[in-house]
Amino acid sequence: MQNDPNRVESVSPKAIRVSKPRHLTGRTIRIRTLLLCLWTTLGVVSGCDRTDQLAKPGAVQGGSKLVLTSASVSPKSVIERCVQTYQRLSSYEDSAYVRLSYRLNGEPMVDQAPLSIGWDKQGKIGLKVYSVVAGPTVGTTDNRWRLRISDREPSSESTPSLERQVISRALPASVSFDWLLSDPLVAEQLAAGLAGFPPQLDLLLSPNPLSGLVDSSAALSLSAREMIDERPCDVVSIDRAGAAYRLWIEQATGLLRRVQIPSQNLASEIQHDRRVRELSLTIEIPEIRVNVPVEWDRFSVQVHPGDQLVTHFVLRPPVVDTLGLGAKVPAFFLNNARGESVYRSTDNAARKATVLIWLADHPACRLAAEQITAVKKRIESTNLRDAIEFVSVWAEPNAPAGQSFSTLADAWGLPGVLTVDREALGRDLFDVQEAPTLVVLDAQNRIQLREARANPLLEQVLPQLLLQVAQGEDLAQQLIERNQMAETRHAAEVAMAAASDSRTSSVTGALESYGTAVVRLTELARVARRDRTKVATVDDLQHLWLLSETGQLESFDAAGNARETIATPWKRENGPLRLNVSRGGEYFALLSDDGRRVQVLNRQSKQNMVLNLNQDARVIDFQWLRTGSKDAPRLALIDHRSQTILYDPSNREQLSGVCPNPPLAIIGCDHLPAAIGGLIVLADRSVQPLELSDDSTLNRSVGQPASHRLAKNKVLPRSLSFEPATGPWTSWQDDSTQWTLAHGWLASDEPAIFMLDESLKPHWHYRLPTQATSRETLRSVAKDPTSGQLVWALSDSRDTVHLLRADGASDHFRVEQPLVGLALVPSGDRLILILMHEDQTIRHELRW
Repeated sequence: MQNDPNRVESVSPKAIRVSKPRHLTGRTIRIRTLLLCLWTTLGVVSGCDRTDQLAKPGAVQGGSKLVLTSASVSPKSVIERCVQTYQRLSSYEDSAYVRLSYRLNGEPMVDQAPLSIGWDKQGKIGLKVYSVVAGPTVGTTDNRWRLRISDREPSSESTPSLERQVISRALPASVSFDWLLSDPLVAEQLAAGLAGFPPQLDLLLSPNPLSGLVDSSAALSLSAREMIDERPCDVVSIDRAGAAYRLWIEQATGLLRRVQIPSQNLASEIQHDRRVRELSLTIEIPEIRVNVPVEWDRFSVQVHPGDQLVTHFVLRPPVVDTLGLGAKVPAFFLNNARGESVYRSTDNAARKATVLIWLADHPACRLAAEQITAVKKRIESTNLRDAIEFVSVWAEPNAPAGQSFSTLADAWGLPGVLTVDREALGRDLFDVQEAPTLVVLDAQNRIQLREARANPLLEQVLPQLLLQVAQGEDLAQQLIERNQMAETRHAAEVAMAAASDSRTSSVTGALESYGTAVVRLTELARVARRDRTKVATVDDLQHLWLLSETGQLESFDAAGNARETIATPWKRENGPLRLNVSRGGEYFALLSDDGRRVQVLNRQSKQNMVLNLNQDARVIDFQWLRTGSKDAPRLALIDHRSQTILYDPSNREQLSGVCPNPPLAIIGCDHLPAAIGGLIVLADRSVQPLELSDDSTLNRSVGQPASHRLAKNKVLPRSLSFEPATGPWTSWQDDSTQWTLAHGWLASDEPAIFMLDESLKPHWHYRLPTQATSRETLRSVAKDPTSGQLVWALSDSRDTVHLLRADGASDHFRVEQPLVGLALVPSGDRLILILMHEDQTIRHELRW
């Protein structure tokens, strides 16, 4: 356990060397002690309670033993009192630690690791838990909370380095599990030590404390009282299928002082190590301060020059060694054990690729040899079998013990000809430092692939790569470009995760364009635009509309074919614009950049109408709705003065209402009664109907209680469960429900996109860069003909396109120049993504 960041720190000259924490806990959130399930809906203490029974010494014939006698308290009541104690606290601070004691070869050993918590009701929390250190900023005016994962292991493929990232977030009004554990890596690390998740956090934050430990399957009993640091404690024993836990709860205060965890929770390597005896794993909580100011300095996280402040951790991609790829090596030859030349790099003109595998007397090498042999057999079934040559290179001067070079090839089943590298050719020419190492050369003696150490997927991925090399593809260049792309994407991920108080220039600096990682985009066409495009939108028939600087409004289908051209008086409009087309395409609405001018164009008559807004009013959101008994669409607008306007372009009727709180967004709702064309989202999280009676007057001002018709619908919540942000919010009526993509906030300065169902309940969220502004967001939604899934495309102000699917799948990429519009359009069995720049339109096929 030496040099392990999550290990318990030894207080003895020696340490037990058995296994690493990933063997103890794994890389998923497996809370194997007190929190078997953090959010279970079971009752607090519904275990099998041996009520009013206490184990006491009793006289029996032939000696004494513990017998159960009547007691004034029960284990259930002791735990209930403990839970109530923590729920009533205004602050809490301890100096807890995990303690592992054992005997190693008879010598007593003790290891320990921090498990300390600080918390108060003002929304602050501090952690010193295994490798996690977190706490509020001290001595500053900003209300920030920072977290660092310290002393991590060196970078590896399974846990890429975090470099020097520090989470920096605004503190909420109160800390919850959802807020604390929103970063998967933080959640994992808090449960990654020997004792699992801290029980103090469960008692302080969980809506059902200890319910994962004390449920209907647990048998409870009360043991004799014990002293901890001269404090009398009730001892509750909990049996879960033979695994015995014990809780020491202080009688005077109801505070948890110790937890004993069954040794079954330790790694099997420890349990079955014959050198190890008398294993005992406990959580010790000797010092506790409650209802007094917390010493937050203890939990302070220092930020050093070069640290990157982020809202969530961004793991680096696996390190790919591209050193030497593409380099041409000089001609060489390899000899067998007798010194005879058996391979020359220049001899075989038909050779298109050579596979060299350096081996030594090690099980990993034997496995690699078996994999390459299997690959060779698969290649022999193709028409390129004579173009790919296999060579086994023995990296040691002697054969394995009990073998000779004459029998080694058959004994190990080595692929191809066997050579012996007594001249260290691999080291000097190919930089081979260990065995097994695989090197693939093309017909020009260029290194196309290098793979060091064992790879369990080699047999699956290598045959296709060899065929690509044999067919003349430059695999090395592809790998180099892919690696560079991964590095660029990682820089973009860090930039997207940058906290609002980030000061690192490398995070906020300009980034290159990069492609998708999950979604496959295939470019279909690029069409240059003679006139600069100002703005674009998509109608309900999935036709694309482009407004050029000349005022021409042009329509195109998914294949890019022109359909219609309309002359408009909008050629003088400048800056970012928003264009919205009514259902059926009868009217177009154009919102100016400053939000102070809205124009409506009749598609048939070409008549342009300008809405009369209050002086200095600035439109926040606008959408076409079908409201009331009339079939004609109405344009709904909300402005920064809390006004709601409903405009009927058929007769220019303009109705208005006043919101009790600032309005943020409009949601069109087809599933609600006809009189309610949409919903207004207010800044206080409430959602109000936009209702119109049959006589075309506002029946209720926005913000009044919902009508009885709306109440009977039973789908509208009184308030949202998250902090909403300004629109536009985009909805899609599916066969079974309506889905809405909403802007909101995870916390102060942490924007996100939320996927809402028909009842406006979030199903998932997607973080947005803190630098992105919602007003500049372009978006489009369509159903993927292949998967049947709804797909949203949206861009932020940093020219990054985000692709979101209704099931939560996501991807993003950065475009090469600013966008003025984007559209998702189904075309047959394909989904087409159209990106519109000022001077060109690019069409892609999009597949997940």
